[in-house]
Amino acid sequence: MNQRQQDINLSTFAGQGVSTQINYVRVSDTVSIRCIEFTPQATDYPTVLFIPGWISLLNSWRYFLPKVTTELHLIFMETREKSSSRVDGKASFSVDDISGDISKVIDHFKLKNNEYILAGSSLGATAILNSYPNLSSTPMGMVLILPNSSFYLPTYTPILKIVPPFLLPIMRWVAKWIMLKTKINPNDIEHQDRFLAAINSANATRLRDSALAVYAFELNLEKLEQIQIPCLVIGASKDGEHDQDDIREIVSRLPFAEYLDLVTFTATHSRRGAEALLSFVKQLYAEEKIKSCQNI
Repeated sequence: MNQRQQDINLSTFAGQGVSTQINYVRVSDTVSIRCIEFTPQATDYPTVLFIPGWISLLNSWRYFLPKVTTELHLIFMETREKSSSRVDGKASFSVDDISGDISKVIDHFKLKNNEYILAGSSLGATAILNSYPNLSSTPMGMVLILPNSSFYLPTYTPILKIVPPFLLPIMRWVAKWIMLKTKINPNDIEHQDRFLAAINSANATRLRDSALAVYAFELNLEKLEQIQIPCLVIGASKDGEHDQDDIREIVSRLPFAEYLDLVTFTATHSRRGAEALLSFVKQLYAEEKIKSCQNI
């Protein structure tokens, strides 16, 4: 285990008996992203490539990951806007960039056709949908937690282009105030705490650059019909940060999607969210085994 692994104490997030490894994957000439691999002692189930949300910290998944990794080999891909990524020179942080990174990570870990699951939350889920037409191998299925076709950032976001660096802390404070007052469920204290921890620890310059990059993004909903694989879409009807009508629209466009409402944002990141993912993966695996036997 290297020093960087020791510093973040991966055992907190791993199930009992699960080994961990950190990989830095080169996704462009200037960017390498951190991928944390959780490997249980034994599993027959497909690998899960998991992409968390915008600036989402590993700690936000502290109840979710131990439950999942006890049974599944999981690769936790931290997107390029996060402080964990290594950026040497100029870099952009658009949804298209992150979608391309997903493809690079799939290739790096040699994830084969119909032998892995793509899963993600918020920006991670949206990037998965956006990446699908260009993947080198097709996943067995997808788990999409709180996906959106747009990100509904504050209307003042374009002003960030002209804000000098020394004023970025003030803009961070404004963003926190707006989110807490208008978007985040005041009764979901855990969500508030996770949001504040994530935005406080985010690299201010990357936070600005990534906000500008995703501000005008619109997912091409017409292309979702190309996703001819089973999908579990998880929503949270009392979560104001993600547009629930938008999530329902995505479900309606996916040919083989089922919808599960976990009510709150916190529940989607909890053991309940983990159990939903596990159940979906196990069901898919069982169905694939039946198909294989029928084809013999």
